[in-house]
Amino acid sequence: MNKPTSLKFFLPIIFGFIIAGCAHAEVKTTKEAMDQKLTEITDLIDDAKCTENSHCSALAIGAKPCGGPWLYRIYSKQVSDTKQLKILAMDYKLLNKKYNKENQLMSDCMMATPPAFACINQKCQKVDQ
Repeated sequence: MNKPTSLKFFLPIIFGFIIAGCAHAEVKTTKEAMDQKLTEITDLIDDAKCTENSHCSALAIGAKPCGGPWLYRIYSKQVSDTKQLKILAMDYKLLNKKYNKENQLMSDCMMATPPAFACINQKCQKVDQ
């Protein structure tokens, strides 16, 4: 075979392999993947130490099928990496939305509201209003 002929022969085959490699099956979201992401969030929030109320904040967690987060977690901006925490929370929210859609889940449409919080005994905590 001369070079132009062999190139004409092998080029479509190579191109076919490239295209086949790019076409992958849609991967379903698992409960385990969601649990792992939630564990990462919990690990970052775990130490909610503070010295004043402004160190505390609330983070929306998850996505109800009807809309809005499932719950809020209180964390310390002084201790936790807020940027990383928000990225993880968004990842979890997207996983949760996908899981809800794939499994055709439903929920109540009651909106979870951000809790009131304060720095009490050097720890960010929920407070009753």
